[in-house]
Amino acid sequence: HPFSKKYKDKEIYVDCRFWTLNDLAERGLVKGNNDASDECKDRAKKALLGTEDNIVHMYYNYQYYYESMPPDANIVVIRNEHIVDDWNAV
Repeated sequence: HPFSKKYKDKEIYVDCRFWTLNDLAERGLVKGNNDASDECKDRAKKALLGTEDNIVHMYYNYQYYYESMPPDANIVVIRNEHIVDDWNAV
């Protein structure tokens, strides 16, 4: 079964209920949002930084780009569902 304990993805999708990237961003990364546990917020941050393989495809696919970024770089996410608001906020 894909969400058995041996799969690290389970930590994000099942345990933290970040079903979409939007869930992960809004519930796991927004300061002041108490909809996710501190552990889940930490998992979300590590997933996007590429420092933990709890979302395996993100860890391996973006590691190259993560390593080439300056340490003080800002990461900007533009969500398709909120593209105008996100674009204007940048």
